[in-house]
This record gives sequence, C-alpha cells and structure tokens, in this order.
Amino acid sequence: MIHNLVRAAVPWPVAHCLFKGQVYRIHQTLVVDGQSDQAPGTVVGVEQDRVVVATGENALAILVFQAPGKRALAMGAFLRGQPITPGDEFEDLPDPETP
Repeated sequence: MIHNLVRAAVPWPVAHCLFKGQVYRIHQTLVVDGQSDQAPGTVVGVEQDRVVVATGENALAILVFQAPGKRALAMGAFLRGQPITPGDEFEDLPDPETP
C-alpha cells in the first residue's frame, strides 16, 4: 500500500515522511518480501543502494530520497552524505486537521 502511494504521488505531490524531525520526500520504492519483528517505520537494513524499512506487511526499500531543500538522490548517493542506520525511524506527518 505504501509503495503504491509513493508511485501515485510521483511526480507531484511526492510522498512525504518525517525523519529525524524533518520532512523528507520519498521518490521511489520497492516492495521487499519478508517479515520483521520491528515496528512499522523502523529501518531494518541499510544496503549499498537502498534502505529497507519495516511495514505492517513485508518491507519497503527506499531507492530515491530527498532531504529538505536538496535535490532527490539515489539512496546510494544520499547515504554517502548522510548516514542512515538500522533502528532509525521514519514517521508519518501529523494530520493538519487534528488538534
């Protein structure tokens, strides 16, 4: 479901998430088979060209990512400038209509 949301949001409005307290954009993902005992949104693996995140079902590999105020980068290039480690967490954006 998350993968399809990301695909539907490209090129606009682009999928967003909170990561380390800032809003990042997710441009490309891939569904990865396998279950994890980690909470959804938790980074379960960091590979050369992707970051694998636990979801409710299976896992999601993030392939193209964009930091605030920066251009979108393939995850391998992004990781060379800003490390992501297993255990880091991605979060939903707060609902602006919720008080």
